[in-house]
Amino acid sequence: MKPRPVFSVAMAAVAAFIGFAFLVLRVATAEDTYPVCGEEGSIGKSCRAPLTSHPGCSFFSMLRRDVTRDATWSGTCENDRATGEGSLVDASGNRAEGRFVAGWRDGQWVWRFADGTMVEATYVDGLLNGLAEMTFPGKRSAPGG
Repeated sequence: MKPRPVFSVAMAAVAAFIGFAFLVLRVATAEDTYPVCGEEGSIGKSCRAPLTSHPGCSFFSMLRRDVTRDATWSGTCENDRATGEGSLVDASGNRAEGRFVAGWRDGQWVWRFADGTMVEATYVDGLLNGLAEMTFPGKRSAPGG
């Protein structure tokens, strides 16, 4: 009679749980390595933007010219990340409206800048998905930025 493999269903479940735990730890560590927007080392890089309306809460900014300084968020925060539908407004009056999922933009976003420029874009998991459309005050739209 041949010996049976020692690897059981219970061992497979434990291995899957350990793998998942390492993945979660890796993702959490990677997100925490993003510099805080406006601090030394954040210029020209993706960063975490703290929200003045929700102390300890932030969102991830993949854009370098974004609503990131002194921003308030009308939505909620979960696990220290902006979540759900809402509006970001900065001290200059720039406004961005859309949805965050765990601090990352997801879905349709519309920016209305203080100078009248408007940008519409779609995001998937924090990354731009397709072309953005820009509308300048008193001028026609410019697809693709």
